Amino acid sequence: MLKPVILLISIFLICTTYSVAQDSVLVPKKRHSPQRAILYSAVLPGLGQVYNRKAWKVPIVYGAGYLLVRAAVRNNTQYKDFLQAYKQRTDGNTATVDKYATTYSEQNLILIKDNFKRNRDISIIGLSAVYILTILDAYVDAQLYDFDVSDDLKASILPTQQLDIYGNSIPSLAFQLKF
Repeated sequence: MLKPVILLISIFLICTTYSVAQDSVLVPKKRHSPQRAILYSAVLPGLGQVYNRKAWKVPIVYGAGYLLVRAAVRNNTQYKDFLQAYKQRTDGNTATVDKYATTYSEQNLILIKDNFKRNRDISIIGLSAVYILTILDAYVDAQLYDFDVSDDLKASILPTQQLDIYGNSIPSLAFQLKF
């Protein structure tokens, strides 16, 4: 399971190295498309981040996905195991004995089985949330791709004076933003 993840991360790193190398050549600037970032991220999670030149987010996406898939598979295996034990215990046949006969009561089997099922379902919902958040992140990054944050931005609070309705000077503070 770890080999495909390492392979995908390697492919993304190679793709980002190639795209960074292309930046050094003087090419007319194309418009950065948020729709393309959404499409890329929807087809293959993390590809939208690579398109937005934020490849450092790809290992986070795949790490979260890997952990959630692993949790879902493990919880599903345990759920099926306890479900089978519960079915064997309640089938009415005294010849079939489940492997938890001496460990758990029937009520405990139901609680444990339901707990593993709930955890499996939460893992699947979490995986869906990671997928949707990856698409949303690609869209927001693409929208802000050309946003210029220059070094000349300056915010300051300065003392000033204002006039009241009678023409008297009142000391006050003014918020000044320069860009």
